[in-house]
Amino acid sequence: MPQVLIGDATFRRVNAFAPVLEAVTGEAATVEDLLELVLHLGLSRLLSDVLEGADAHVLKQSLEQLAVEHPAEVYGFIAQRIRGGEEAERERLRREFKVGFQPPPGEGSFEGPA
Repeated sequence: MPQVLIGDATFRRVNAFAPVLEAVTGEAATVEDLLELVLHLGLSRLLSDVLEGADAHVLKQSLEQLAVEHPAEVYGFIAQRIRGGEEAERERLRREFKVGFQPPPGEGSFEGPA
């Protein structure tokens, strides 16, 4: 595992944050766990800040260029997002639009008067 040097003040802050993470997760956290979390969240936030200010056309072109360089990864990722979105939409519609008679579980259907 690569090693990274950080300043003493940063190390103290990260180490002092351990009780907060432990209170939230209910699990003990090592300094390594905390540093990995901080780096992960920090990089995500930085990328988010960059992307929020970007023009939609530029983002589209960037994604297209990325697909040229890494087609399997990009197209696979997009397909997964589409499938996930379709599943979420089907579930939302199923919950929101319960129209018509629905018999209680285990009972037959309503046939009306003969």
